[in-house]
Amino acid sequence: MINRYFRKIENLPLLFDINGNVIGFLRVISDCDVEYQFNEATILTITFSGKKKLQVDQEIIYKDERFLVTRVENEKSNTSMTTIECTSAFIELNHKTQKKVEFTALTAFDGLKKIVTGTNWTVGYVDSDDALHSMAEEKKTVLNLLHTFATLTGKTLIFDTINRKVNLVNNFGKETDFVFRYRKNIKSIKRTILPPQATVLYPTGRGGLTIESVNDGAPYIENYSWYLEQGIPLKDAREKYKKEYYWEDERFIYAGTLLRAGQEKLAELSRPQISYETNVIAGAEDLKVGDYAWVIDEELDMRLKVRVVKLNIVPGREWENKIEFDYVLPGLQNIIGESYSSSLGTSSESDMVLVSNESDITVNSSYSIALEMAFSTYAPTNVQVGIVIVGIASTDLTLDGYLDVAGQRVGIPIRQKVLAGDNVLSLTFLLTQIQEGSDFLNLYLKTNTGTFTVLKNESQLFIIGKNMLGGIGAELPRANIVEEVDLSRIINVNVGENKEVTTQIPIKRSITENVIFSVLDVTDNVTIAIEEV
Repeated sequence: MINRYFRKIENLPLLFDINGNVIGFLRVISDCDVEYQFNEATILTITFSGKKKLQVDQEIIYKDERFLVTRVENEKSNTSMTTIECTSAFIELNHKTQKKVEFTALTAFDGLKKIVTGTNWTVGYVDSDDALHSMAEEKKTVLNLLHTFATLTGKTLIFDTINRKVNLVNNFGKETDFVFRYRKNIKSIKRTILPPQATVLYPTGRGGLTIESVNDGAPYIENYSWYLEQGIPLKDAREKYKKEYYWEDERFIYAGTLLRAGQEKLAELSRPQISYETNVIAGAEDLKVGDYAWVIDEELDMRLKVRVVKLNIVPGREWENKIEFDYVLPGLQNIIGESYSSSLGTSSESDMVLVSNESDITVNSSYSIALEMAFSTYAPTNVQVGIVIVGIASTDLTLDGYLDVAGQRVGIPIRQKVLAGDNVLSLTFLLTQIQEGSDFLNLYLKTNTGTFTVLKNESQLFIIGKNMLGGIGAELPRANIVEEVDLSRIINVNVGENKEVTTQIPIKRSITENVIFSVLDVTDNVTIAIEEV
């Protein structure tokens, strides 16, 4: 029996031969099913009669999506019937292996372009951001690399199979007000509840990396929030519902990013896994995979935000369509259906910490702090430092400066000649091997003559690096002291003389005294010989 739905040309699958040439439409279709699944390839199954012979790897375009034929079944009885199973065309990216993909500090667009180089796919639309990303992988398929990079950037892959373009977007799916009421306004709904899989997580990264250094010495994290919400005291929850989970991902090389990913992983595992499956009812036909809706569950006394994770569409028999929802965990909408253990790489995104002067600054001939920044790092890192200063010089002068971390000078010295009047100074450089922990970065400045005035908010100090937190330095009960001693002006030194002298057996010694000044190293070598009178 021919399904009436396929009598219109726009509803017919368009078939191509193995060389990509158009053959024509599949017209005599007796059955069709389309399965859409979140973060997975769409599966199209068609049963038809006729003389058209199909083989695997042929292409079919149906409903604005390109498919590859992945399975062909021929059945001969009174009539010849063929059933084909087709998969979204982006699976061909799983057949291409990149020997090595390595890049540093690239935008999401450029990183994506690097990955698809050498394939017949190109980069389409990429949601912009200010982050730079790094990646190093060997002998991985392009599809695997794309999924890894998507998770690395915190975005979602969208494949335009018609034009063979890869898109990378921040958000996927639309918010809707559609509400399903469990056992109320629909004839049948299937609810599946699985208990929390873990309440204690032990994350491990590359080379046995653990989280102790950023987690108060503990190699594990806990989450009993679900049981606490049920009125169970924490002590009882720990005794009765402790479920340990060891999670290892060799792509993590920083303890801070491993901790944050572990917290997100445990937030997912420590909650019940609730899913709903029902036939699509009136008003829900426009829901797509990735869209959000609501389920009112009186039995659980919960109003749950859910996301469409699977759709089964039977063209021409809408009453057979099925829709499946997953419970959306608060704050985890972006990881529904993802597996961190298989796809999450090391975090290569860079953080920026920036401060400006909150009041006017007058720099004179003595070193003083012009800018102060508090920052923290989760792991040893290298940072890029930038300084921008707009100031007014009272006369032609030279501006000297340096950066200080924990009382030690870091980076290159600053020296700039400026002319009387307005001046703009800008420079960037790298600081290497910044160790994990919290500290202050101070910018010291002085002039060789006159003054250099910087008005409020007209200077900036910023650093860019991985795994950082920071902000404007708070007032703390401590002193920053810079002492300068100019010995060039010392001509004569008068020393008082004692009239009474006590002597002893002569002692001959060579004494070396090291005196270190902030701008001058001086070594005095003195030999004293006292002879008996």
